Amino acid sequence: MFAEFRILVLFSALQAGLSYVTNIFLANKMGPDIFGQYSYVLVLGSVYTLFVTWGTAESGIRLRATYGDHVLSDILTLKVINFFIAGLSVLVSLVWDDSCLALLSLIAAMNALSYSTHYESKRLNVRFATVFLVERICMSVLFCVGVLFLDGGYITWLFSVMSLVQGASLFFQCLDNREFGLRVKRNSLMNIYRQGFFLMLFSLAKYSFGGITRLIIFQQLGDAKMGVFAAAWQFIPLSTIFFSQAIKAWRLKLTKSLDDRARSEFLRHLASLSLSVLAPAILACLTLTLIGAELIDILFSEKYVDARELIPYIGIYFIIVGLDTVVILLAVAVSAAHFASVIYLIFGSGTVVFCLVCPGTSLEFYALAIIVGHFLAVTASAHMVFRKVITRI
Repeated sequence: MFAEFRILVLFSALQAGLSYVTNIFLANKMGPDIFGQYSYVLVLGSVYTLFVTWGTAESGIRLRATYGDHVLSDILTLKVINFFIAGLSVLVSLVWDDSCLALLSLIAAMNALSYSTHYESKRLNVRFATVFLVERICMSVLFCVGVLFLDGGYITWLFSVMSLVQGASLFFQCLDNREFGLRVKRNSLMNIYRQGFFLMLFSLAKYSFGGITRLIIFQQLGDAKMGVFAAAWQFIPLSTIFFSQAIKAWRLKLTKSLDDRARSEFLRHLASLSLSVLAPAILACLTLTLIGAELIDILFSEKYVDARELIPYIGIYFIIVGLDTVVILLAVAVSAAHFASVIYLIFGSGTVVFCLVCPGTSLEFYALAIIVGHFLAVTASAHMVFRKVITRI
């Protein structure tokens, strides 16, 4: 398990570093206005991604253990149906808003159709990580080459490249998992929809903090402020990519030890997970607190100087995301995701409503709202989840 985890972390570090360097180049080349538009499309695409996957990224392994391999074909079918529904909703929205940004968000959401759950079920996480890394390398190289030589039309180039590269990657994954095809079984699909509903709400509620709040920043403060906030926020994906690999490495072990009521084994895995997640998070927080502002000055042009004020908030948020990772994994393992989703929905909706009703004039206001709302959600969920864990072991 640790060998796989080390490889996944290495690949995640390469991917995160590549993405960060690419985004820094794009931000400096395009400026806050266009970079803000680009970031807005990615965030909106992530919202569609959560709808398309419908919680199967978290529940896929448990569904397969319960119903067998054929459920993986049902998951693929469900995602295709949801992507089609998302596409229809975007087309309808064009009646009121003729901006092409919503349409481009569908390209950003294409990654939701990936076969990540299928690879994980076959214990081929490293293979999928390799495919994903190659995809990101191709995309980053083409992004930078185009933006370097183009004089305008950056958004069109970026999302044209994204559609081609992600399309090629999905085609390869389809061939690599040809044993899983589309399978229309109404009862099975309705079962996955029913079981994934709270997980989907859970994911959307979680995304209310760092995702939907950024959509509000774009609408209330404009694309330039969104670009500045997105520049500072580039540190957060470095943590979430790392934490996602921790989930893959420990999810099966924790779930099995809970099902077997193996108390000592569960506590050992939980301690390993907590140490692997929280130690890097605390170290990252301290590093950003000490030299984060200087990093902004070094990495970004003077147009992004306001991002310096956000760095202390980003450092604190690293730790909250780490705690969130542990709590959510346990919530899914003890089948308490529906309880946690309600908690996150309450605090996530509360954060969004607060930002809408009491709009701020500074980026620090929104950063603080994200931190407070997410921390309250994690704390309340942890209390509920650990009570469930105690009854299981």
